[in-house]
Amino acid sequence: VAYALSEAFALTKIPMIEEAMNRTVTRIVTGQNSLGSYTYAYKNDPEKESGGGPRCDLSVGGWNYQALKAAFAAGSSVKGLETAIESAKNVGLKKTHCSPGGGFSYGGSAAGGKGASETMTAVGTLCLQLFGDGKSKEALDGLKWIETAQNGKFMKCNWQEPAGHSLYQWYYQTQAIFQGYSGTGGSWDLWNKEMQKALLKEQEADGHWSSP
Repeated sequence: VAYALSEAFALTKIPMIEEAMNRTVTRIVTGQNSLGSYTYAYKNDPEKESGGGPRCDLSVGGWNYQALKAAFAAGSSVKGLETAIESAKNVGLKKTHCSPGGGFSYGGSAAGGKGASETMTAVGTLCLQLFGDGKSKEALDGLKWIETAQNGKFMKCNWQEPAGHSLYQWYYQTQAIFQGYSGTGGSWDLWNKEMQKALLKEQEADGHWSSP
């Protein structure tokens, strides 16, 4: 909701939308945990499973990070917004969810995050790019991970043999690769052709797509 309201206000500058945007963004800013990340319902109580720290979930965090960026771009006046963005970028993404071998993990490092996954690497890479840090080592490593992990498996858009959460992955991955190559050349051209081919082939006669 905060993401949608922020983009709506950026386009319309309607005061009523601004008020609603700021209320929702305040919830996100105050709901960020000490590790720069997020969890469901902003419940940041210490957990044994999280090594005594708050639960961290990059899937939830990704939406909150995008909303923070959208609010900033829209000119939100919420106190602490810029601090939350800095924490998201430099702590949440570069430390809490950054995997030692490149890419990004679902849980926080304090909970013994199990390393990079195709979905979370796409999320983390895109969010760093949106925060203006797409040339950082972490973002570039994330992009490289997407391109090369498992012998390039994730550069294939296969409806018949999809990875788990494939549509989720492709949604974020398409944006991350586009941002990484500024929309031209390299892996963007390869992925764009792959995705276009699959979308055209798999669309049903009435216009919808069945889930892979």
